[in-house]
Amino acid sequence: MFSRRTETFLPTGYASVWTPPQAAIALKGFMNIGPIGLNKLELQKLGCRRPANAVYELRKLGASIVTEVGSVVDSQGRPRPRMAHYRLKSWDWTLKSKYVEELYI
Repeated sequence: MFSRRTETFLPTGYASVWTPPQAAIALKGFMNIGPIGLNKLELQKLGCRRPANAVYELRKLGASIVTEVGSVVDSQGRPRPRMAHYRLKSWDWTLKSKYVEELYI
């Protein structure tokens, strides 16, 4: 169980989710960037220290996130092979309910 949780409002305007702080940073980044998605370096630049863990937490809450692996050029111009790129596709509320029940029951 998490000691701290952050409420993040989804783009629908009426729904929100409570996530660990790192997952909230990633979720806000996904919502701001849209269907383009973010790679690991971009998530780290936003302040998400462990992007893969944040994506895992969001998936447990019902986020449908597609992961693609490819090459990226970092800010210093160096090629970074096998870099994860994440895209938020949708949200499955039934998974969120199941996970919340497991946490609190």
